[in-house]
Amino acid sequence: MIYSGQSVEIHYQLSLSNGTVVDTTKGKRPFRFRIGAGQVMKSLESSIQQMKVGDVKRFRIPYAQAYGPIRQELITSITRDKFPNNIRLQVGQTFEMDTEKGVVPVRIAQISNSNVLIDGNHPLAGKDLTFDINLLAII
Repeated sequence: MIYSGQSVEIHYQLSLSNGTVVDTTKGKRPFRFRIGAGQVMKSLESSIQQMKVGDVKRFRIPYAQAYGPIRQELITSITRDKFPNNIRLQVGQTFEMDTEKGVVPVRIAQISNSNVLIDGNHPLAGKDLTFDINLLAII
């Protein structure tokens, strides 16, 4: 059992339910984090806590326990003239936007001649995730 406050070192691969690999440490340095420090989602952390050094396991995390559902209230259309003319807008581009709730990260979801659709949801919101984890060390 791995306890809160301990650090772990893992190799992982994160993929979507259709098999698309989103992120991996394969060919890179392992990822190290402290249990209970809020560095990874709680559902993944609690699954890793049940592992032993050398274990290789697959964990499926439903979107509700990952980045949540897509929240329509975080998607809005802004007229294109609200953006400076010297900025080239591209779908997928991210930037920070001042809102009533402070500065929030958003990304451009769609561009038309007159409007820009921006999305404040996490890019993995609404997606079930699969983690393949290799626990390398408990530190």
